[in-house]
Amino acid sequence: DNKVTKLCKCNNIFKNFLFQQTSDEETIEAIKDAIDVGYRHIDCAYIYGNEKQIGIGIAAKIKETDIGRFVLCGITGVAINQLLFVKGLTLTSTIHAALLMLCTPLLITIFAFWFLKEQFNWKKAMGLYLGIGGAVLLIATKDPNGDASMHGDLLIVINAISYAIYFILA
Repeated sequence: DNKVTKLCKCNNIFKNFLFQQTSDEETIEAIKDAIDVGYRHIDCAYIYGNEKQIGIGIAAKIKETDIGRFVLCGITGVAINQLLFVKGLTLTSTIHAALLMLCTPLLITIFAFWFLKEQFNWKKAMGLYLGIGGAVLLIATKDPNGDASMHGDLLIVINAISYAIYFILA
């Protein structure tokens, strides 16, 4: 199977998860194919009642050398990211948090260029420009509620850095 065929097959099987119309074998193979074509976020197994099959499919693709990377992704993408965002949000204003979260796409772009040697093109520039445009809109509307603090702002910035690192690792 080529990549496009696998992707189409995965999408069709994933649609059937909701209706529980896939066999255990189809589910396991779909998960393995999904990982082959680039899926990195596979969730909702509990809802579909196929946790075991999803686990088997993922386990078949995990190399022992990847475990450290998974741990780093869990720490940077979930633990640090969520804890610092929630705590930072309680200590700063919503407008500051929204503006500081713009660091995330900027940092991802910089890290991808620097570490992954990705090219910077007009589409990426346009995306960043639109994000900054959204920030300008937020500034223009002003947030009448909430006081900003340097401590909260710092937590939000560290959160953005952590989440950017997660995206580069994943």
